[in-house]
Amino acid sequence: MSQKIPKQLEALANWILLGKKVSSEEVRQREVEAIAYLLCCEFEQKQIWIALGFQRSKFHTRKKEAIKQELYVPQRYRGKRESEIQRVILEVDIQDSIRSILRSDNPFCDVRVYPSSESDPSDSKNWDAALVGFSKFAGARLVELAGKSTIFGCTWGRTVYSVAERFIDVWPCNSRRDTIVIPTWGEPLKKGEHNSDVYTKPISSTEIAVRMREVINRGQPLPATPSLLGVPAIVPMTFSDDQTKTIKELMLTADGYSAIFGKSTQTKGQIDKMDGLLTAAGAPKPRERFWSEAVLKSGGFSTKERELLFEGVIGDIGGVLLPKLDASEEQLELLTKIQNRWLGISEKHILECAKRGRIGGPPGVVLCAVGASRAETVFECLIRKMANHLLIDFHLAQRLLTIIEERNGLHGGLGQDSARQSSKANDLNS
Repeated sequence: MSQKIPKQLEALANWILLGKKVSSEEVRQREVEAIAYLLCCEFEQKQIWIALGFQRSKFHTRKKEAIKQELYVPQRYRGKRESEIQRVILEVDIQDSIRSILRSDNPFCDVRVYPSSESDPSDSKNWDAALVGFSKFAGARLVELAGKSTIFGCTWGRTVYSVAERFIDVWPCNSRRDTIVIPTWGEPLKKGEHNSDVYTKPISSTEIAVRMREVINRGQPLPATPSLLGVPAIVPMTFSDDQTKTIKELMLTADGYSAIFGKSTQTKGQIDKMDGLLTAAGAPKPRERFWSEAVLKSGGFSTKERELLFEGVIGDIGGVLLPKLDASEEQLELLTKIQNRWLGISEKHILECAKRGRIGGPPGVVLCAVGASRAETVFECLIRKMANHLLIDFHLAQRLLTIIEERNGLHGGLGQDSARQSSKANDLNS
């Protein structure tokens, strides 16, 4: 069905665009002014580009120019200072630059750049405040994505919690979906840092999944969310291989765990059909590390094992560790030992979920990250094709664009890095 164009808009468009012959630059400027005028008249964007006979991409290019020339001030800019407007314009420019570079290597990865804080929140005390600012946008975007899933999973942590909370706040009250929401992580069995909020906020995978399900399935007679409360995130490193095997067999007898991960290693669970996942990226730095102190304590890691871990890993996605290209044999052996004791989502689950993502359909993997310190981890996820929707803040985007441009020049495209990393991953999983 063709888009109906109001006669008033059609007349305005013709009046602005018709006239004597002018140069290409003047035509371009007239198009910019036309779009600005029609937007100020509050016509719908799609109506405008159809009326003007523009492609969608051309319309948005001219619209961006109109904003830069201050001919049109979008609703999101109104009341903001000039510096804030310029920041938003720069966010869009960086977002478009990253998209254009990724298009040839990963055409199904959509990138959104959102504001968080004035300064880079990495390694700073304002990280929580920056996360709240970022989540206002990321949570609203998640509303557009999560309901398209059949089975939607979530990991855990402050980033996932913050985005999910905003999602819950803005989910339409009259909207209901049959989407099944599942947790993908167990729980740390010990407390972390003294000021840790692990036990003061519902940031566990199960608690986040339950809260998301309550709004998505509002009033729907669906089964309760399977629970991983009480399931350890990892079997302690001090346990023997036989003890680890026994514990993993015990977990398979629990209703919640077996529903998600399957009743045996040969049967499939809900996570094997998951077509949507909310997760976050972590970086191996003292204040920004991939795992909280609570998980490290639960895993019983020795001082040496911690050092090997921090030096051999780039970061993680949803708790799944990503080894460095130059990781030593000792570090890879440790990662294999951890993998054998891990009781949550795996790299295979994330990759399969990403493959199920479709444009306009199931979202696949929705990866959220804040702060420049996580840029290397995010880049690693991109070259492994582990993300379909990348939601990041401005500071991370700046650093990520620099990394992408450097690697493109060094290796001739992300594909080269991807092949090398896949080889490393296969070595780890074999």
